[in-house]
Amino acid sequence: MGWIKVAGKTLEYAGQLAQSNGFEEWAESQATGLIEKLAKEKGFSLFGKERAVKKDLLRELRDAGDSELLAAAINEEARQFRACPGGIAQAIESNEYIADGHTYVIPKFLVSKLSRNAAEQALGQSAQLKQFRYGELREYFFSQLIDDLHTSFESFKFDPKKPVATGDEGWLIVGQNTEFRWDDQEPSGFFCVFQARNRRKFSRKHRSQIAKQIDDLKVKLSRFNEHEIAEQTQIWNDAFSISIDNQAESASRKRKIRSQGTVEISTNRYNMDRVELYGVGEFSN
Repeated sequence: MGWIKVAGKTLEYAGQLAQSNGFEEWAESQATGLIEKLAKEKGFSLFGKERAVKKDLLRELRDAGDSELLAAAINEEARQFRACPGGIAQAIESNEYIADGHTYVIPKFLVSKLSRNAAEQALGQSAQLKQFRYGELREYFFSQLIDDLHTSFESFKFDPKKPVATGDEGWLIVGQNTEFRWDDQEPSGFFCVFQARNRRKFSRKHRSQIAKQIDDLKVKLSRFNEHEIAEQTQIWNDAFSISIDNQAESASRKRKIRSQGTVEISTNRYNMDRVELYGVGEFSN
């Protein structure tokens, strides 16, 4: 069982940090050096030193997860996760495209980067995480949190019949893909977003039009060769230099995405012009 669970139309903290299946995978791959080092420093253990070290690390996670303050903060990150795709779409789209009747693609790896930065800003200075004795465990905490947010969020049924509101400027998630590979970026896939001011339900005609746009987007992306995929992935990465600024002042290229901080979108105009968001179709009333 993961750290995050679906609760109605939103996500919430499941209650324990030490229950994730990802811990053993992390311990056997990315944390082998740390575990071997700590095992050498440990005294006799009846069931093995490395096993004892893993139990110690799990205990640190469990103790942190039992904190009501950290639990509330994680719960807020889970609740806000759906805002990320809409926030990216709003940051990259200019006013001429507002509610223009197009369906757009937002790569999930960008959602992951934005969510990770927001989580680090919101939780990074918490007393509970500062009690972690090892940087590797802190890195695991944030990586596993974002992975579990994605996994739980992907379980929603995204389609034009039941669009999921992002809460940002009317952007709705109307579809998703979990397989498309953006070069070496993780996670794979993308969200399909559609902007509809003051609209949460569509007529049958409009639903059919949006579904057709989603199909067209998937066909368009399926025709990319490896070079084109790598090029477009680099364009997305170059267009989004994401940093969290906790200062009160604002700037023309900042968008308020999360209450814990401000996400600054730094863009290169040439690359930004080439980022099309892969929008297709005309939406008629």
